[in-house]
Amino acid sequence: MATLVDRGYLTKDRQDRYHMPPSMRARWATDDVGQLLVASHPPMRALNERLQETVILGVLDRHFQVRVLSKLASPQEVRYDADASIPRPAYCTAMGRVLLAHRPKHE
Repeated sequence: MATLVDRGYLTKDRQDRYHMPPSMRARWATDDVGQLLVASHPPMRALNERLQETVILGVLDRHFQVRVLSKLASPQEVRYDADASIPRPAYCTAMGRVLLAHRPKHE
């Protein structure tokens, strides 16, 4: 992470949390995922601060796996944390089940 901070891809706040700087967010905003990340950050931050719980943004991929796009960890010592590098079968996660429940019936 230090390398990403040194190169300007991330910033680190006083609570040792990493964020994408506005200059990088503008680059990401040119695609659908980037637009989703930019649009979702303020409500995710508000939920995280209000509830003091981990907030996760995920999507269902074409193989019906949940992919974590963004997460804001709870400041509490005991907290849930999802590994963003590992896609999970949708039926195995609460988020996946919600996403599956709202898919068209033919899928």
